[in-house]
Amino acid sequence: MKLSLLTLAFFMLISGVLAQKRKWEVVSGVGLPDLIHIGLNKNLTTRSSLGANVGFIPASSKMRQLTFEHKLNFKYSRKFTNQPTWYFGQRVTGFYEDNGEIKWRTIYLTPNIGKHINISDKFGLNADIGTFIQIWQKIKRDQYCFDCDSDVRFFVLPSIRIQVFYKL
Repeated sequence: MKLSLLTLAFFMLISGVLAQKRKWEVVSGVGLPDLIHIGLNKNLTTRSSLGANVGFIPASSKMRQLTFEHKLNFKYSRKFTNQPTWYFGQRVTGFYEDNGEIKWRTIYLTPNIGKHINISDKFGLNADIGTFIQIWQKIKRDQYCFDCDSDVRFFVLPSIRIQVFYKL
């Protein structure tokens, strides 16, 4: 519930503050650490966009994420001249998981490089690769969990994401 209210507040904020004649982009996809997600992106300029998405795993209602992202476009399509094809991205992801005994709250920073695959003026795919870096973690253990590993380590892992986008 708290995550839904935070997401709604963020979307209202960016729609009010960034109310320009730029187009919105609805995205849906799958990735690591983005899980299965849906979100909105808004172009700030022709070279830059901001976005947010929420994700989950359908089999587990106790695993979810909220991601805020920025993309910087640096190459444009020959066929669709106003559509970018390559971008650098930066994402900050808040991740929550509860397995019944342990609750994890983690924040990841994810720098990446990606490609927009424009199928038409309004529809296409985004694919990006990068790395996700754990920058903060809090673990809360259930009182009955005696054999849990108490070692929290900083880590860096590869990131991959595929999205479908539709421009409104």
